[in-house]
Amino acid sequence: MSSHKAPSSIASTLDETAGQTPTVSALKRGLDILRCIEDAGGSLSLQDIAGRCGLPKATALRLLATLASSGFLRRSRSSGNYLLGPAVIGLSRVFLLQMDLRSTARPLLSALAEKLGGTTVLALREGSSMVVIEAHVPQSAVAVTRVGIGWHAPLTDSCMGHAYFSALPLGERQRLLAKLMQERPDRWGDPSKSVDRAVKEVAQLGFCTLLGQTMPGINSAATALLSPDGEVLVVACFAPEFNFGEQRLHDDVGPQVVHLAREIAAEIGGAAPRRPDAVNMELVLVDQRRRQQ
Repeated sequence: MSSHKAPSSIASTLDETAGQTPTVSALKRGLDILRCIEDAGGSLSLQDIAGRCGLPKATALRLLATLASSGFLRRSRSSGNYLLGPAVIGLSRVFLLQMDLRSTARPLLSALAEKLGGTTVLALREGSSMVVIEAHVPQSAVAVTRVGIGWHAPLTDSCMGHAYFSALPLGERQRLLAKLMQERPDRWGDPSKSVDRAVKEVAQLGFCTLLGQTMPGINSAATALLSPDGEVLVVACFAPEFNFGEQRLHDDVGPQVVHLAREIAAEIGGAAPRRPDAVNMELVLVDQRRRQQ
């Protein structure tokens, strides 16, 4: 992450880049700190935060004190490290409660999870990751994956992320890939080949699959749908490879994940996969009245 200079005036706190909406630098730095601590597993020292965020220690300390006074951070009495605070939980709780689609998707996710014997999830994009906002683990599961509400998966290295990319127009997909590679070249490398493979798979089948890449021994299938306001959502199903072999993923799990996406879209008035083409997955409105007949 690139370093920032301390602002000397109100005007200097705005990153006024041509063609972009001005942003407040101090606020962005504070949010970057929260993300940095989250990425590290929820605990970091002042020195680590300053280093990872590219900030002078004095600047980092002021930002940390501000975040702590607002309840977004707290300090460990034993280690002295900074931890995420209760205000973060409050924001996420309100955000999730406001999402009616979670309650709509829950019984549908539950029914498919029990039918297939795999964990089913609903996810959306958050930065460079897909974050799970609803999940169901089947009672019959022999082995339980660590996938659950709040779990993050990288856009470029996960089945959910690949499904998300497949729902984007070509130009937007290329811009996002370029942005991710520019921000974290050491982490991302060149993900275009794996994303292109997934896009072609979605074009042919309506869903994409991944064999053990995100989690060793765990295979998955995923597809995308659109909310009524145009946000890309992803539904996916995960299970150990002995339950979700490659053949079953293609013949059984994937098609049922697509059906699940269409069911959710019908309930919320969104769009779901119908007839993919060779470049993008085609998403079409689902007629709820027709579905209910």
